[in-house]
Amino acid sequence: MTTMKHGQYVAHIDYDPEIDSFFGEVVNTLDTITFYGRSVAELKKEFARSIEAHVEFCKRQGIDPGKPYSGRIPLRIPADLHRRLDANAAPRHEPQRLCQADARRARRRVRLSGTRPLCGIKTP
Repeated sequence: MTTMKHGQYVAHIDYDPEIDSFFGEVVNTLDTITFYGRSVAELKKEFARSIEAHVEFCKRQGIDPGKPYSGRIPLRIPADLHRRLDANAAPRHEPQRLCQADARRARRRVRLSGTRPLCGIKTP
């Protein structure tokens, strides 16, 4: 699967052999926006048309189409854990932010129960 961008919107692209077409679905919004195309050029054109149609529909209905997700998540964590994460990032010269490796580890370890350690740092 690959991705395609139109403005701030991102879509996952796949191929559907049953209809001999590419299929796209916007993934960074709460709304469902899909489109098809037999070629890359047609897919790009239909992606743009789908976004424009969605925005126009929302405008006619008087609803906010919503902005695409930014990829940033405000996260509240205990101060002690924040201090330890910052100390963990400091040797890589990345103060006050999780490095990419820490973020990957965090994604793998995050559980709703909160019992697993985050970024290899044991929490109380």
